[in-house]
Amino acid sequence: MKRGYRIVHEPMLLEYLNKTYPPGSWRTNVRLGRPSPELEALARTPAERRMLAITTFIADAVVVLPDSVDIVECLVRPEWWKVSQLKIYGHLFGTTEEYREHWRKPRRLLIVAAVTNDFCEWWARTEGVAWVTYRPIWLDEYAAATAARAMTPPTVALPGEEERP
Repeated sequence: MKRGYRIVHEPMLLEYLNKTYPPGSWRTNVRLGRPSPELEALARTPAERRMLAITTFIADAVVVLPDSVDIVECLVRPEWWKVSQLKIYGHLFGTTEEYREHWRKPRRLLIVAAVTNDFCEWWARTEGVAWVTYRPIWLDEYAAATAARAMTPPTVALPGEEERP
């Protein structure tokens, strides 16, 4: 039986953002950073400079609140490495011209995850990233049709208390 591609990441993210933040405070699929100076030097027109945005990173969501900014990555599968990716986004936010007026606001890096375990949450905490487990009931059908190994977080032992940061 052939399984088709099913988009679940974006509906989950939108549902979480709608339930958590005020309307109009967030955007999804946000380009962060600026193109390399070498590419910018080659762009001759404003349209060409705008086109360079395709060379930058894309965060799942950026939420601008009156006193802070949340940069959000949404995970349906236990992709623990997204913690490092999110940290990069946090740095790039401070170079994204569109958000210049918000550069000085405190930033919270946030993973919204459908599946988690102690390792995933520990790694996020260690790296200064907030972790929220959010699993809409409708996601159970997707999880049941997905290979168990793809939905199972790593099960390694955590460092002992004396080794934890």
